[in-house]
Amino acid sequence: MLITIATLGSRGDVQPFLALAVALARAGHRARLASNEPFRDLVTSYGIDFAPLGGDIRQIVGDRGRAALVAADGKPIASLRALREFVGPLVREGLARTCAALEGSDVIMGQILAPGAAHYAERHGLPYFDVGYVPIVPTRAFPHPGAPTSIGSGLASLLSHFAAEQVFWQAFRRDVNAFRRDALGLGPASFLGPSARPAHRRPPTLLGYSTEIIPRPSDWPDHVATTGAWCLDSPEGYTPPAEVAAFLAAGPPPVYVGFGSMTVEEPEAVTRCLLDGIRRAKRRAVLSTGWGGLADTGARGDVLFVGDLPHEWLFPRMAAIVHHGGAGTTAAALRAGVPQLVVPFLSDQPFWGHRVQRSGVGPAPVPIGDLSAEKLAGALDRMGDPAMQRRAAAIGRLVRAERGADGAVEAMERALAPIG
Repeated sequence: MLITIATLGSRGDVQPFLALAVALARAGHRARLASNEPFRDLVTSYGIDFAPLGGDIRQIVGDRGRAALVAADGKPIASLRALREFVGPLVREGLARTCAALEGSDVIMGQILAPGAAHYAERHGLPYFDVGYVPIVPTRAFPHPGAPTSIGSGLASLLSHFAAEQVFWQAFRRDVNAFRRDALGLGPASFLGPSARPAHRRPPTLLGYSTEIIPRPSDWPDHVATTGAWCLDSPEGYTPPAEVAAFLAAGPPPVYVGFGSMTVEEPEAVTRCLLDGIRRAKRRAVLSTGWGGLADTGARGDVLFVGDLPHEWLFPRMAAIVHHGGAGTTAAALRAGVPQLVVPFLSDQPFWGHRVQRSGVGPAPVPIGDLSAEKLAGALDRMGDPAMQRRAAAIGRLVRAERGADGAVEAMERALAPIG
């Protein structure tokens, strides 16, 4: 049975689904990951088949696009326009490549940025699963991860999920309907898209995040499976760069600072702020330059600037993690069992920062616009508190014990059993 997972985005968007694909292969299934071309080598290095679904998100979205998405965050109309202008090319390219990428599949799994997958499955009568690493199924228990955390629970929370669905759906509804018409020979989808379906008629859903920090809501239907985070193990035989190994051996565990695919307007100024805060707290640090978030200032001694390193290898060797609050990075830090500080930029990142604080594994999030050397130093001091360190270590043990991707495979197999 060939199972194809369709996903687009940054590495943080893709890596959880690679972990799921690895678990599918481990269970005896044929697994294929359809995603952005730059991730081909990463995917195939784990023995997983790859199909191109889109180009390089850095070229499609770019610094200007990410800045526009940050500026529009929390503003529905502005967000819809920014999605159309900057994310639209990525989605349209994905739609154009969907049929070739999914050809021959027996089962299809699709992430929100790959909307063509569900419609391809509909056209060919194939079993389909929604997959994600954030709790996006409507509930009264908490607001949509992209909505303000101040909404709280209840009806307002439920409505926030439908509002977020509509922002994304209306941004791409015309593109999806053109794909349905021209590539699949189908009629247009409902004007309200996924929001038109009652909960019990939505596709079976696999969600890969830890229930240790987000308990399963009681109002979710049985076909929604929460399985634990989908994390890759350290690459087999991985050897870190010599300078990284030497730096780690030269003193106490450092703190990690990195903002992944996020871009800041003044990288040099932000980096100086970070270095000032780190030194005020008398810490050593590993700084990841990411996609334009930080600048290598040439600082040495107590600071090491690095490029892309596997979080699953690096994070357990850190004393604390400072990051942007992407779902994958948050999960990797939880799994490592060390305190973390979320510096959110947009979207679901404040949600994860709030959950980290609420779970006692990190201080209150510090939005990127509020970041200062003083606030960073204070947060690093709080992350050195033995009680927080013990709490993070305890949560780490629980997260590592979750079934994660293997549990998702078992949930998929149970859902498919009645089909035969």
